[in-house]
Amino acid sequence: MTQRMKIAAAGLTASTFLAAGPASATFVEASLAEIGDDLVFEFEGTVDTTGLGLFGGFLPRPNEIAPSDPYITSLPGNFSFYEEFDGVFPSFGPGGLVAYPQPLQSLATGDAFGFLGDGSLGQIYVPVGYASGEPLSGSATFFDLTLADIGAEEGVYVGSIGATTIEFTVGGDGLGGTSEVPLPAAAWLILSALGALAAIRRRA
Repeated sequence: MTQRMKIAAAGLTASTFLAAGPASATFVEASLAEIGDDLVFEFEGTVDTTGLGLFGGFLPRPNEIAPSDPYITSLPGNFSFYEEFDGVFPSFGPGGLVAYPQPLQSLATGDAFGFLGDGSLGQIYVPVGYASGEPLSGSATFFDLTLADIGAEEGVYVGSIGATTIEFTVGGDGLGGTSEVPLPAAAWLILSALGALAAIRRRA
């Protein structure tokens, strides 16, 4: 039995299944990127829990990654998870399940979040007491790891669990990454004017 199934089994006595109802689409943007010597999992967005079965609550536990499932968590505090039996999300690599204890091998901050979606079982992890549609954001840092170490493959992976769509980018600079951004046209005009003034002064 995998760790995630043990969580479900342990929580059966405290579980409450919500009645099915109309769903409204929500969206989470997430990324897993090599930042320095570490892997950083970042996320932000909202989750729609309408019609999903609720399990909770659970104490903080190791952050986990399983690209082949697919499965990833960031759990800095107590958490619950919502479940459905047809969650669809593509695998993001061949790697198996590995747990990274906190704070020695990983460190999570912000809200609790994670997802599992292997086609037969979908789970979304959220903070205890989470209200559907509330904004979520946070990150988990996995120390001294690369994408190759965990068997993850770069790409953009999009799937859904319930009414929540998750766009998960593996590789790149992450959600908080910086890249070269072209200067706006006005800035180029200012730079050109300064260059012209400098040329005139040299001629004088």
